[in-house]
Amino acid sequence: MAKDNVTKFEERFMKDELLQEKLQHAAMAFEGDRTDERAVFEAIIFPIAKAEGLEFTFDEAQEAKKAASEGEIDISEMRTVAGGKLELPWYVRLFI
Repeated sequence: MAKDNVTKFEERFMKDELLQEKLQHAAMAFEGDRTDERAVFEAIIFPIAKAEGLEFTFDEAQEAKKAASEGEIDISEMRTVAGGKLELPWYVRLFI
């Protein structure tokens, strides 16, 4: 169920501008270490996902990310294929 919540949250994020804004504002207010993925998740993504009724843990999100990426080419290969233009994952866009 939590894996489903990860997918549902990502899908909702991609379509829901209000959710994107909530996450963007939370990301801008975050004063912690932005390189600490777990801290970013716990401070920004987890509370908003929980409020959306789509609760999942950092580890569950990592497992879902890993499962989704199995068999895919790595990021440097994708950049090469995309001519250096690559759309960023939803969670990276929080800090743009």
